[in-house]
Formats: sequence, structure tokens, C-alpha cells
Amino acid sequence: MKTNLHNSIIEQLLLNNAITRKDLVKLFNIRPASLYSAIDALKSSGLLHEPERVGKRTGRKASSLKFNSKHAYFIGIDLRPRKIFGSIIDLSGNITTTLYSEFDPTGSSEQLVAALLAFIDELIIKSNLDREKLQGLALADPGLVDRHNLVSVIAVTIDNWRNVPTGQIIAKHTGISNIIIESGANAGTFMEYSMIKPHLPESLFNLAIGDGVGSGLIKNGQLFFGATNSGMEIGHLIINPGGTLCQCGNRGCLETVISTPTIEKKIETLIEHRVNSTLTSGNFSIEKFIDAVKCNDKGALSIAAELCANIAIALQAVVALINPEIIIISGKLTGLGDMMLNNIRQYLELNCQPAAISQIKIKLSSLDQFATSQGAALLAREKYLLGAVNK
Repeated sequence: MKTNLHNSIIEQLLLNNAITRKDLVKLFNIRPASLYSAIDALKSSGLLHEPERVGKRTGRKASSLKFNSKHAYFIGIDLRPRKIFGSIIDLSGNITTTLYSEFDPTGSSEQLVAALLAFIDELIIKSNLDREKLQGLALADPGLVDRHNLVSVIAVTIDNWRNVPTGQIIAKHTGISNIIIESGANAGTFMEYSMIKPHLPESLFNLAIGDGVGSGLIKNGQLFFGATNSGMEIGHLIINPGGTLCQCGNRGCLETVISTPTIEKKIETLIEHRVNSTLTSGNFSIEKFIDAVKCNDKGALSIAAELCANIAIALQAVVALINPEIIIISGKLTGLGDMMLNNIRQYLELNCQPAAISQIKIKLSSLDQFATSQGAALLAREKYLLGAVNK
């Protein structure tokens, strides 16, 4: 089934979810007979579904081609320093199963892998799917990855997550051959990008803030990785030279001034200096911090203003170097809402070239905590679909 036409049909369905034969004929400007032959081959393979076509004079709307939802399913795993999220989607991209679990990052490499595999098993059992229907799995890794060799290279937020051959281990354990090892930031970025379909931007930059700080860039539909798979590590862009020691070994990285653990430390400092605030060091959560900001808590407002300023400094470099069409900020800190958007926009307008910032759209993500695992599953689905066509 190896033709450019087959690929083009799949790509249009990835973009639009559903499309008619008539629309495809217009789009590709080819003989209907050639197109229909390619469509029939894709239907015979089980990838596509098309309701019974009606007669020419029935007056009914032409039926649309769609992916055959039940033909295959895909797993996405989002591994974080203290949590794991899992999602399973069908061939149409619909979510069928989700699972969440706490994760202990303090164990040995073997213990961490065992916990990951146990979580995958639990997710598959919960789905009640035939394992033969599982045609891909993507791991959204918390650190640097070697995509070619499917290795988790290093995660500064998990001590013993170094040079782990996760792809090989997962493939052997699950029997799934279509394995992807991707950074969590890139998987989240792919999900953000997918939610904008079918009107896709030329470029999208995603800043992901959580226990760590990551970022992803999509340009002309492709994720950017860098020459050695080390691109878009904005969390280790130095914002405060000589500042707090980062887990990467440098000082003053963005991650040391805006991540969740940093906010906890800032609250402790406020308490030590007896700043008037309702915040306490015990039972900290980002949600409590955001609530305090919205209640005009003096200490919380001070921290929030500093966080927004540091985020804006990092994004100034992004605007100057990349000039993306859209910037999305994701993570629980987006609960700061308009305060965050307004502070960042104001800083960028003051410090960036007018031509660079005038048309950039800056948005806060509205996706939930399963977004990264769902983005990972979508990556596995896309790889499977294009691979199935090219066999």
C-alpha cells in the first residue's frame, strides 16, 4: 500500500478527522477512479470506515471517510517525578481509558522501571482491550531522551533515571513493537497543537511549568528536537547568573526560579521574614498559592509577580530567536489567569522588537492533567498510521 496518495489521504484525515470523497477529489485534483482505488485499499486494510454510500439522486449528504475507531488502540504514558498518568485512545483519537497513580522517584533504576511496567499493566487491564489491538505506546519522559535508540538519557528530577533502555524494556514486556520515547514537554506540545486542528499555526511554542520546566516547538507540523536531541531545554536557560544551584549543575536556571519546588521555598522565606501572608509551608499546593493570589494576599502577590517576570524574561529570548505564531503556557500556574497573561504581555511589549511581538498570540492552556499522556498516545497513533501506509 506504498503510495504518496495513500499517505495524503491519511494526512488529511489526521488534520480533519472526517472528509468526503468529493472533497478529496477537489483537494488533490486527480481522477476520481485513482482516488477511489486508494480509498478502497485503505478500507480493505481496516484503517478507514465509510458508511454505506447512497445513490447519486437520493439528495442525501455524501458520507464521510473516517478512521475505523476499533481497528487499533494506542497507549500514552506521562512519567513525572511524583506521578504517572496514562491514557489509551482509539484509532480516531478518542480517549477510551485513563489512569493516574502516585510515583516514588527515590528508588533504584530497577525499582523505577518495575513501577512503570506495573502501571502500564494496570492501565491495560483497566481498558479490557485485546492486547493484539494495542498497536503503539509512547512514553512521555521527564528528561532528555535518545529518540533513535529509545533510551531515557537523564532526568535531573529523578536521581536514578539515567541511560535506561526504556523502549526495549517496554517492548519486551508488552509485546508492542511500535514504541516511542519522547520528552514530556514535546508530548504536551503535540497535544496543544492537535487541539487547534484543522486551522493549524505555522509555529507553536509551549512552555510547560511543573515540578520541572520544559518546552516544545512545532514548526510546519514538525516537532523540533535539535541536532543531538537536546533542543528546547528552556528550563536550563540561565535567568539569574550565580543564583540558586540547579539540579543540572548550573546556577540560576529558569527552573530554579519558577518551578513548583521553588514556590515552596519562596513561601518558607516569606514566613522566616514574617511577611504578612496567609500562606504556610505545610500542605503546600499550587492551588492554595493561586487562591491566595486571587485573594490579594500580599506575600502571594509578591511571589506571583516575580514568577511572571522570570517567565517573561525567558519568553523574550523565545520571541527574539524563534518568533512563533503562538505561545502557550501550560501547567497549574496558568491558574493565575489574566494576571500572568497581562504581566508577560506588558514585559514583552516593552522589551521586544515591535515587529516580533505585535502579532504573537499568547495563551494559557486549558487542557487537563492527562493532556501529556494523550499527546504521547497521539504520537504513537500517527507513527502507526503513516507506517501502516508505507508497508
